[in-house]
Amino acid sequence: MNTQKLLLFLPTDKFLAWSQDLRETIASKVILLQDLDSMVGQLNHAAYVIPLSRHFLARLRSCHGNRIRKRQQITLSFQELEDLKLWIKFLKQSNDRISMNLLTLQTPSKKAVSDSCPFGMGGFTWDSTAWRLLIPEESPIYGVSVANNVLEFLAMAVTLWLALLDCNHQGLTEECILSLGDNTSAVGWLFRAAPVPSDLPYYCPVQIIARKVATLMTESAHCLWAQHLKGMQIK
Repeated sequence: MNTQKLLLFLPTDKFLAWSQDLRETIASKVILLQDLDSMVGQLNHAAYVIPLSRHFLARLRSCHGNRIRKRQQITLSFQELEDLKLWIKFLKQSNDRISMNLLTLQTPSKKAVSDSCPFGMGGFTWDSTAWRLLIPEESPIYGVSVANNVLEFLAMAVTLWLALLDCNHQGLTEECILSLGDNTSAVGWLFRAAPVPSDLPYYCPVQIIARKVATLMTESAHCLWAQHLKGMQIK
């Protein structure tokens, strides 16, 4: 911790040791229950200072289930392995630096507004960057209402990405970006996508988008807030 510069760092020895454990687990795709408990404890310790990282521990915690034998070997799923890969990025960023300003309540300085329907999506930033995308009629999801939650989530991710590019273009750092949308599921998925039931058809796309958002925010020097808008407020 550097209180003069308001920075937090994960010590290099912990970064190297924990990252190596993650890489070995990803390569073998299996882990002992006692080692999993230890790994989750370590990552939970780091998650206190890494925004957007906590909910990527949910699947790893659920691996424990009702298992009680510490030497029991657990085979990790594809999604769990992808979470571990993302955690390597989280640890790298925390070893570089985490600004304390990103961990405190702030008044949003940038806004990103998005919306979608079964036929397309779009959005804009407060800096006047706007976009839209129409879904081709030959697409299998054209007009399919069940896909709208994912389209809302994707629209939020794209608009957030544009807001980050605006900040980079203007040379801004440690901005607080407020993502606005009228879909409660999409707003919630920005911070907690893991609990989405795995038997839903849009489970995998939601996880891909959530990891992309987490990667973008972790690699940037900005923080993210989200707020739900009632439909009548964005007409």
